[in-house]
Amino acid sequence: MSGALEVSGAELGPLLQAFDQAELAQVLRAVEFNANIAGTRAGIALEPLTMEAVFAGEGIPNSPATIVMDADAALNLDADAAILKSISLQGLGLALSGAAEARKLSSEPVFSGRFELQPFNLRQVAGQLQQPLPLVKDRQAFGQLALSGRFAGGDDKLKLSQLQAQLDDSLMTGEISLEGLSEEPAIGFDLKVDELNVDRYMPLPPARAEQPAARSRRPRPEAEVDAVSQAPARDGQPAARSRRPRPEAETLAIPVDAIHKLNLDGNLAIDKLTIANVALSQARLSLKADAGVLSAAPVAANLSEGRFSGDLKLDVNPAIPRLSFNSSLKDIQVEPLFRDATGRARVRGKGDFNAALVAAGDSSAALKRNLEGQVGVNFNEVSIIGFNLGKHLRQWKRFKAGAPRFLEVKPTEATDLSELSGHAVAQAGVFRMDDLRAKAPAFRLKGEGVLADLRNDAIDYRLHLKVVNTAIGAGGKELSELLGLDLPVNIKGPLDDPKVELDWGRALAALLQNELLKLIPLPNVSDILKSDQAENAEDGDDKDQETEVDPVEELLKKGLKELFKKID
Repeated sequence: MSGALEVSGAELGPLLQAFDQAELAQVLRAVEFNANIAGTRAGIALEPLTMEAVFAGEGIPNSPATIVMDADAALNLDADAAILKSISLQGLGLALSGAAEARKLSSEPVFSGRFELQPFNLRQVAGQLQQPLPLVKDRQAFGQLALSGRFAGGDDKLKLSQLQAQLDDSLMTGEISLEGLSEEPAIGFDLKVDELNVDRYMPLPPARAEQPAARSRRPRPEAEVDAVSQAPARDGQPAARSRRPRPEAETLAIPVDAIHKLNLDGNLAIDKLTIANVALSQARLSLKADAGVLSAAPVAANLSEGRFSGDLKLDVNPAIPRLSFNSSLKDIQVEPLFRDATGRARVRGKGDFNAALVAAGDSSAALKRNLEGQVGVNFNEVSIIGFNLGKHLRQWKRFKAGAPRFLEVKPTEATDLSELSGHAVAQAGVFRMDDLRAKAPAFRLKGEGVLADLRNDAIDYRLHLKVVNTAIGAGGKELSELLGLDLPVNIKGPLDDPKVELDWGRALAALLQNELLKLIPLPNVSDILKSDQAENAEDGDDKDQETEVDPVEELLKKGLKELFKKID
């Protein structure tokens, strides 16, 4: 068998309508097809095989658009197989090439092959096709895309192997499998990414995406109604609302419907990962989703010279989705971590963190407001950046004379501590820590109160400072009069800019109490007890009938007598 086949035509609408191809008839304007045919049933070659098609109409952006195909193919009727030795498609700014083979064409077809999509400008092509890309923080994202790999499938299955996908600066390799193509497929994967900046692809908050002329705060969705309207703070009173919550428009909704449909099971490794401005390396996670439950367990990564490990589960089956999160951070350098995450570091040093948290809500803001659970922290050799507490204590006489009560914050100064630890309990987005303990050579710290109110982005915390050693360091002499006193330090205000205040009213009251006690020359308690015992022995049995003497009362009486003698 040998010969050639040539088909060409224009205005093909009526012909396609006759073959029940109404949709194609609306857009296909012209086609030209050429093929040379030669061979037998055991091998019919179609070389070359070319086609050029012109599409136009309302459904084709930037009409007309031309698609060109060049291929070499073969049919083996005896083997019930077809081979596409090579194929290339060009059009709309895309260039696709590859090869394929199909067998069991008349029974249960199976196929395999390779493909390569040359690098192209995704934004430009999407614009040509009038397909909007997601609105993300980085307007240069989704710039370049390239894709290559091998494929194999059949019986409602597809597997992509030797996969290489280049998106902007990220290269992904590995394999993906899909089962159940006719419905919602079960997706499996084993992928590795060299570097990925997630922040570039985070969606813009609705207010910024829509860019309204005037921003207004929208009502809180019903699904985000808080389980607890205000968490208790100190002495059962609500935490002070020193700052308004951030606008609800800056929240991300949980894609409940998409998670319900999601069925996946796979592993992902990322050598360099940036998320929420925090840099991680050697990130590894196992991801599963089925029946409305999405879980990442385990999750591990190197972070800020330490190691992060944890797990996360999101269940969207309840009326309000529920999130659970467990994490452990070991040997973390907190200064670079906080600087990356918040743009400012108030703590320097290495420490351990652990957290076990749960929350309910249908958005990131609702989850934050409803966080509950526990967080623990343990540091050795840590510095609180921004103020020198020892320096301010040594200047206490200035405060007694009426100097400003608020501590001056200077980025170049710090309070050095030999250790710091504590456990916070979260209720409805309010983290309360009542067991904070910290040590420095000259003083000790205890803390209590609201460490972080995520509903209002505020802090309302009180430290109790006690001077224990005035012999260490410069300025120890100035601290001698504060030795043993409980000096309250209040930390209050916005989380990102709190005010630190020494409560000198209470401190001076304690100091005055000490001074008054010094004026009262109290006898030694043991001397009073010995004197009483001697008198009891002399009185004999008659003393047994008298009322017992309170030694504290006797101590005060004798001390006051001595004080009155001095006054006289």
